[in-house]
Amino acid sequence: KGSKSNDYLISFREPSSQIVEAFRGLRTALKFSLSTTDNKTILITSAAPGDGKSFVASNLAAIIASSGQKVLLVDADMRRGKLRHIFNVSKRSKGLSDILSNNEKIDLACYNTEVENLNFIPAGRYPPNPAEILESSRMDDFYKWAKNNFDIIIFDSPPVLAVADPIILDKYSGVNLIIVRHMVSNVDQLEESIRVLKNSGVTINGAILNDFNQKNSKYGYYSYNYSYSYQSESNN
Repeated sequence: KGSKSNDYLISFREPSSQIVEAFRGLRTALKFSLSTTDNKTILITSAAPGDGKSFVASNLAAIIASSGQKVLLVDADMRRGKLRHIFNVSKRSKGLSDILSNNEKIDLACYNTEVENLNFIPAGRYPPNPAEILESSRMDDFYKWAKNNFDIIIFDSPPVLAVADPIILDKYSGVNLIIVRHMVSNVDQLEESIRVLKNSGVTINGAILNDFNQKNSKYGYYSYNYSYSYQSESNN
């Protein structure tokens, strides 16, 4: 809960917690998966908003960086991206959308974080055409730069059922992970997400069960409606 680094970056704040140990296990599993490919890029998505993509992406990035690898975390949600809050980056700061649509210098949109070896690129100003600029040649140039400068790249992508962006980003990804939130994620939505991805030639390599509550595991899941649209934010 909350959107500041003290709430989100458990991997950095509470390294001995059980949750962080789970992230270490995930890091180990990914190490073996990535060892079979030259593409060291991880795409994290979900069926719907609210499943914990940003929480998982930021903590996974921090725990990988703690092992000594240079990690670039990219907020690729150019509609509702919120990772900037976690790293205390102003809304006015440059980000991915500025790199892709305004030819902003990448170095000026790439921020150091308090976590050693972890750099961060926010979503930037919300553009009217996120999918189109993700398909641009400028995105190819950005990805080449990222591969040349970092050991691991993590994309925090929008949800599958909301937009086509995760399918577009698959072009750059070596491992695709989907977040499933215990007692929240809807089974029908998950099945539809996998069908949509499969029909587009995208393979989900694994799922992460987030926010697991063993006491409630014998009960069903909650169903809810969601919307995914452009929203304005107050300036920080």
